[in-house]
Amino acid sequence: MKKLYFFRLGEQKGTLIAFLVGLTVFSCIMAWSYEAFSDDSGFLTQMFSQFEDLMQAFVGVGFSLDEMAASYFGMTWRHPLVLFLIMGFGISRSVGITREIQSGTGDLLFTLPLKRYLVIFTEFMATVTGLFLINLLLVIAVIVWSLVFGIEDIPGFYGFLWAFLISFYLHVMFAALALAIACLSKTTSQASAWTISIIAIFYVTDFLASLQPQLEFLQPFTLFYQYQVPEALAGNALWTGSLIYIGLTLTFLGTSFFLIQRRDL
Repeated sequence: MKKLYFFRLGEQKGTLIAFLVGLTVFSCIMAWSYEAFSDDSGFLTQMFSQFEDLMQAFVGVGFSLDEMAASYFGMTWRHPLVLFLIMGFGISRSVGITREIQSGTGDLLFTLPLKRYLVIFTEFMATVTGLFLINLLLVIAVIVWSLVFGIEDIPGFYGFLWAFLISFYLHVMFAALALAIACLSKTTSQASAWTISIIAIFYVTDFLASLQPQLEFLQPFTLFYQYQVPEALAGNALWTGSLIYIGLTLTFLGTSFFLIQRRDL
């Protein structure tokens, strides 16, 4: 079990290095742009006030012109590029079980002196570790570049802590969803397509519901509504969202265990 865990973790080395470089560059751009535009003239406030509804939909619950630093840096986590790249990592690792079954290596994996659910649990924990490191890299990159550019109103310790936690829980939950779908699917492409489609529907629904009052009742069900990064960066604890994500992760993981035990290889 330990050997399998570290083997899967070792496979992520190149990907983690790529994320280190990418997140460092992206965080640098965000910190530099905030410092460049947040001058005494209130340029950011004026610009965002013209598109307040759109920014609310883009950045999520907690966007406020009075908490500009928290709202602006919230875009670092909520930006589709960052959001779906990290999500893609978790999904690709989780649906790998179907690739192994297709290639025949699954037969070898499941002959190990471990129950099937322990095998996929070990692989899932390696994915969780990768997601933990990626989210930690993102927080560190934002903090370091904020200090480099001398940004005075950066969020405090608890703000970054809750931003890290809610982001980590979100991505782990979707990785667990991908694993459950993979245990039902015959091919990797099928598992990936279903997972990406479901997540895309949630994301688009959340975005549209933020703009259309008649659709607001759908927001709590999109799973992105609870991803309130600006609220977190402002120092507010996100217990409700965290518990929802953790509960769904355990549900999806339990479903995966049930399905893999009964799957024909």
